[in-house]
Amino acid sequence: MQINSASRSTVSVIFTNYNYRHFLYRSLNSLLKQTRIPDEIIIIDDASTDGSVDLIQELITGHSHIQFHANKKNIGLFQNVETALKLTTKKFIYFMSSDDYLDLTFFEKILGLIEKFDLSACFSLPIFVKDNKNHYGGIKMQDHQIFYPNDFANLIKNTGLWICGNAVVVNKELFLAFEGIDEKLGIHCDLFINHCIAFNCKTGLYNEHLAYLNIHENSLSSKILKDKKALYKIYPFFLKKINSCSKSTKKLFIDSQFFLLLPKFFIDFVKYRPIYWDYYFAIKKQKNKTKSINLFNKIKNKIKAFIKQSFKYY
Repeated sequence: MQINSASRSTVSVIFTNYNYRHFLYRSLNSLLKQTRIPDEIIIIDDASTDGSVDLIQELITGHSHIQFHANKKNIGLFQNVETALKLTTKKFIYFMSSDDYLDLTFFEKILGLIEKFDLSACFSLPIFVKDNKNHYGGIKMQDHQIFYPNDFANLIKNTGLWICGNAVVVNKELFLAFEGIDEKLGIHCDLFINHCIAFNCKTGLYNEHLAYLNIHENSLSSKILKDKKALYKIYPFFLKKINSCSKSTKKLFIDSQFFLLLPKFFIDFVKYRPIYWDYYFAIKKQKNKTKSINLFNKIKNKIKAFIKQSFKYY
């Protein structure tokens, strides 16, 4: 399909790296060899000591749409993202860590759906890579889907599907309107803002597995998810953010059963803090309902199997 230049969506990629030289060849090439090249790529290396800078410079030679900034000293992921955001000039943004990589058709397909339906954000199904094995996330449906806020809440509730941070392209203006990256939210910062946008705007799902999230022991998310104290520092800010949302947005966070997607530490956190009991009782009710439904389905399937087996003898 030919896209009129006036309606063509442009995208800036924010690519961050720190001592991930061994991942760079695969991750950067998955950007540089896209069937639809991103309009702008901002790469920031956070004072790596493993030779990353030399390899990045080698790989990006001849690519005029790439800006490369090598920090003299390490300043941390969130400050690097804030710096890169200020440098972006395109309508949409995509965040990429140097240990992740993409299907080569990612931008062609995601931006194509954004242009076709005038979307505020669009995401694909994720692929979680652990120990060199692919684990396919999400429930594959028949068609690509377009969601208004209530529809998206029902999607989460009915399928448990959520927006993975490395699988989504979002409107930059909207992203900043929802206050962008908040360091206090830690590893949940993209989870919060992407779902905030989906609970307020028209969002699309390109129903293919196009984004690879690398899970390994040195990743920031892996370290924090094992650290109960670190998560307990994040959750007060996370809930404060949700409480500051509009009533309709907060309701969708609760009604969608979004909180069941969070690590089990979250339920322990709200359970012993009366100020958050409205969340705890909502989660408890949802968990009990889910257990009841699962038990009902289990019994129903056993009865069906018994009847089927019994009729063999008649």
